[in-house]
Amino acid sequence: MAKGYEDNGIKTVRADYIKVDDSISTKKQSFREAFLQYAELIKENQFAPQLLALEKEQPLIKSAYFKLGVDRVKSMRYIKKSVENALTSLENEKTTEQKLAKMITNSIETPTSITVAKANNIIDNAYQQLGIKHKAKAKELHKWFECSDPLSKRIDGKVTKVV
Repeated sequence: MAKGYEDNGIKTVRADYIKVDDSISTKKQSFREAFLQYAELIKENQFAPQLLALEKEQPLIKSAYFKLGVDRVKSMRYIKKSVENALTSLENEKTTEQKLAKMITNSIETPTSITVAKANNIIDNAYQQLGIKHKAKAKELHKWFECSDPLSKRIDGKVTKVV
């Protein structure tokens, strides 16, 4: 089917199937590949079904392309979490506290326990991306999560505080 499109001058978006040892398997494009292909199609002014297919496969690429631009996404090394956080910081209708909460909840997987140092790092990164000058404290996680007070736990033979 893709060959028929290419014979008629229509550029195909991706190969859905890869032949490996006489079996067929599907392969999903990475965010980076999809974003670069999306940018190339728009650059070539090919507003075609391929764009819709890419937007459906990776819903984040459209807003990343139009709100952040190619250079900014490239500077983030095409990391999906970084792009999500940058888009969150651009949203004007949300309060700073809501943006901060969304960025932090995207970065911390639940249910799990994390070290106080890692929690402080995540909170500090969110503050920096939003331009807030505030010292990060793991105790602030109570604003966004139901969690215990920091406890001491042995990790790799060292006593470490965890939340």
